[in-house]
Amino acid sequence: KKKIEMQLFEPVFTNGVFKIVRNPNVRIRMPSILKKINKWVIFFFSYLVFFFMVSGIVYDMINEPPSMGQEMDHSTGRMVPSAIMKYRINGQYLFEGFAAGALISFSGLGFIITYWASTSQNLKQRYRFPLLGVGVFFVVCGYNLLIVFLKKKV
Repeated sequence: KKKIEMQLFEPVFTNGVFKIVRNPNVRIRMPSILKKINKWVIFFFSYLVFFFMVSGIVYDMINEPPSMGQEMDHSTGRMVPSAIMKYRINGQYLFEGFAAGALISFSGLGFIITYWASTSQNLKQRYRFPLLGVGVFFVVCGYNLLIVFLKKKV
C-alpha cells in the first residue's frame, strides 16, 4: 500500500520540485566520536531529559517557586514546612515537582522492564517472570504513590 502511495507522489517530485531544485553534491560523514557512543549512554541521557521534563523544570524556570513552603499546624499553631502546594493543581514547589517526576520515571522504568522481559529473545525463562514481576511492581507502586500525592494536593 505504501508503495502505491509513493508511486502517486513520485511524478510530483521528479517533474515538479526536482526540475527547479537540484540535489547538492555534499558528502556528510558522521563524526568518529558519535560512532563510539553506547546505546545505554543514549538511553540514560534521554531518560534523564524525560525525568526533568515531567518534573516541570520549565515551570520551575519560568515561575521560580520556592523549594518548600510552610503551612500552619492546627494543633500547635506553629508554621511547619510543607513539600506539597495544597489546593493548587497547576502550581508546585521544587521538591514536589522532582518527587512527582521521580515517581513518573519509576513507573516508566517499570513499563520498560516489563516490555524488555516480555520481548527479549536471549533472556532465560527463569529470569523472565521475576523481571515481569519487578516491572509490574514498579508500575503499580508508582501509580499508587502518585494517587496519594494527588489526594494530598487536592
